[in-house]
Amino acid sequence: MTRAIEYIKENYNQNLSVENIANMLGIERSYLSRLFKIYKNKSTQNYIIDYRIQRAKKMFEEEDLNVSQVCTAVGYTNIYCFSRIFKSRVGMSPKEYREMCKRENKDVE
Repeated sequence: MTRAIEYIKENYNQNLSVENIANMLGIERSYLSRLFKIYKNKSTQNYIIDYRIQRAKKMFEEEDLNVSQVCTAVGYTNIYCFSRIFKSRVGMSPKEYREMCKRENKDVE
């Protein structure tokens, strides 16, 4: 389990799939999925998505990158897919989140 999580954290910006993570670990896809359900209470795919969105939020908070740059940096090739997933997880679009972060950073200065 630890190796799977480390692999995701090191490769979240790549084309990750449950299948290639399982292959890298030398285990069955279904076994990996069961481990994530048991230990993380979510599917492997949802863990990957949550980690990517967490990284995207951090990039918006700490760096001056546009939505397209962050989308690519966290492993998405389709900005519309990224935006839809981001909004469903965060409650606002990536653009709205980026603008909010810029306002908050400006207020701190």
